[in-house]
Amino acid sequence: MAMTISLVHAQNALKRVYNETIDPMTQIDDALVKAKAANKYVVCQVGGNWCPWCLRFADFVENDSVVNKTVNFLELTQKRFSARKFTAEPVSQEDLDYIMECVRLAPSACNKQPWKFIIVRSNEYKEKLWGAYNREWFRTAPLYIVCMKDNTACWTRPEDAKAHGDIDVAIATEHLCLAAAERGLGTCWVCNFDPEVTHLLFASDNFEAVAIIPVGHMADDCVCTEKKRKTMAEITEEV
Repeated sequence: MAMTISLVHAQNALKRVYNETIDPMTQIDDALVKAKAANKYVVCQVGGNWCPWCLRFADFVENDSVVNKTVNFLELTQKRFSARKFTAEPVSQEDLDYIMECVRLAPSACNKQPWKFIIVRSNEYKEKLWGAYNREWFRTAPLYIVCMKDNTACWTRPEDAKAHGDIDVAIATEHLCLAAAERGLGTCWVCNFDPEVTHLLFASDNFEAVAIIPVGHMADDCVCTEKKRKTMAEITEEV
């Protein structure tokens, strides 16, 4: 009985990292095709959120410094997707600090860093922010990060007066999303919001919102759609 209680406590304390809506056989088949093309092996980590030992192993893989180094950037970009359903579990301060440090280190044109990131955690401001993007799934996130651009601090290309601020904020924002994915958290870029609402909420003569990023632990039934991307031949040209 004591062992059963201990396992239940362990299961509740660990992150639920498995997306159980994904077809595992399709994932394995896709991995085999990619591995064959790259002359690599496939290592399958099989588990479920109902299994405390699986969650312990996933936690070990994520937090052990030696094992963690084996995760490469390509795998991280494959792991990230637009998550549109979250649990009520709060994002830990440790995870948030890690994510924001990755954001802080993002590059920008001439190192202008024309940005500010507003972390929305209070119920008062979350409810106000819903007015900018009123979607049911959006309301499930426990935390939002509003990515702001400082229009007075952007580097501008002299030849055509093109301001670089949106690009800089986008670079930092994707740092945010990839860092969250590394920590086992879900995110989604939201750009189709009402700018008048964000301007009223975060009034400033200089700053404007570029994107809103909901951040949280993904629900077990959060749908991970297949990544549909153009082929390499369609997006590259060599001269």
